[in-house]
Amino acid sequence: MKKLIAAWAVLTMIFAAGCAKQEAPASSTPAAEETVLVKVNTDGLGEIAVSETGETPAFDDQYPMSSAFTHVKKGGTVALNARGRDDWQFVKWTKDGEYFAQEAEITAAVEADTEFVAVFAVGSTFTGPAVDDIKDAKTMADVLALPSNASSMSEHYYALHFELNGNEYRAVSFIDKDTAAKVFALDFDDPEYDKKHNEIIAPLPIDRIDNLTEMIPSQEEMDKSIGKTAGELLDEGWRFYWCNLQDKQLGMTNGLFSYTLGYEGELQPGIEADEETVRPLKITSVGYDGLGDIGAGLDKE
Repeated sequence: MKKLIAAWAVLTMIFAAGCAKQEAPASSTPAAEETVLVKVNTDGLGEIAVSETGETPAFDDQYPMSSAFTHVKKGGTVALNARGRDDWQFVKWTKDGEYFAQEAEITAAVEADTEFVAVFAVGSTFTGPAVDDIKDAKTMADVLALPSNASSMSEHYYALHFELNGNEYRAVSFIDKDTAAKVFALDFDDPEYDKKHNEIIAPLPIDRIDNLTEMIPSQEEMDKSIGKTAGELLDEGWRFYWCNLQDKQLGMTNGLFSYTLGYEGELQPGIEADEETVRPLKITSVGYDGLGDIGAGLDKE
């Protein structure tokens, strides 16, 4: 969106001797149009379309977009659309990290710099009906058809992440060793793996459902880690899994969730970043990334 700034110059014309000096009337300079920055990103495998003109956003089939930014007049609107790719399906829009809408095509007013994220999840191969209300979920069959990003199991539990009505949940079923052995014995390369897996999992009773959205820590709580070293966080149970030397960022998980942490300090060139080499780094910022270990804490129960 272009800014047009009009300015009037004072024109002075001086004629020959005896002629009066004439000046064109001066006008005030109009204020520049105030705009805000709108970022649009994706979480999962999908694409977005953006329009600031009020028209329906059009997808670019030749060059699919997974991120974009634009400037919009403060108080104006931006139109967004999202669609999944391959086996992924659209789940929701978030605005500045908070749930915003469940419809793929939306129009939103913006008053300040804003980030929208289109969230996608892998579509389920389970063909059974899914519940519309979380209170009705009794067995894994009731949630297997819902969008999901992860599952986890051990010899005594099966945990499934799923999304419903704008919230993320974890359904947990405590299982016996025989049931676990049946799942572990399945061959991933078997074309019917999903079908056989679902046949075992679907009848399992759900022992509990955790609302993961309500469990996401506040920024105030996350900021309590600022000033600590990565080593202190590791000693508290955090886990390290990536490092960006250029931007000075660490990827770490703590329980169910993953985070991006800014740091100060230096890593020696040529030495691979791991849990030992990052220990002295001092944490300067903490940002929530999303789901970490869906089975966190269940082996202790």
